[in-house]
Amino acid sequence: MCLGGVLLLNGLRLTEGWYRSKTESTYFSNYYLVGKAMVEAGAKVRENTAENALLVTVYGGLDCRAPHFLYRARRHGWSIPEQYLAKELMSQLQEIGATHLAWVHRGDQPPPTVDFLDQYEFSEHPLGNGNCTLLLYNLPVIEALGQP
Repeated sequence: MCLGGVLLLNGLRLTEGWYRSKTESTYFSNYYLVGKAMVEAGAKVRENTAENALLVTVYGGLDCRAPHFLYRARRHGWSIPEQYLAKELMSQLQEIGATHLAWVHRGDQPPPTVDFLDQYEFSEHPLGNGNCTLLLYNLPVIEALGQP
């Protein structure tokens, strides 16, 4: 019973802000923060894509285990880190239904050159105070091999 009480009080201390150390305060105060650029990018995607659109999202280093951008856009799809953005991967995702690529990058750095994206139509949407930009590409449908 004593151990349970200690665990309960420590849990309340951390979650409710009772007697936190400076490190604990910093960690817990930022834990649930949502980036303004991600919220705004999600709204721009909702405004500029159909409700049934399937997105490939690129937002810094977010990968498939972090669907934050897809959640904010209220769309289904795939999240991939910038370093894995390649023609072969995009072709595979288009074969299984990807309709758009939504890429958020910092405004002070041009996005890395990805030659194969030059062939697609895109729109550019500044986010927030201009420190991020959303590039929204329209992806053509590719029929999967072996499909009628």
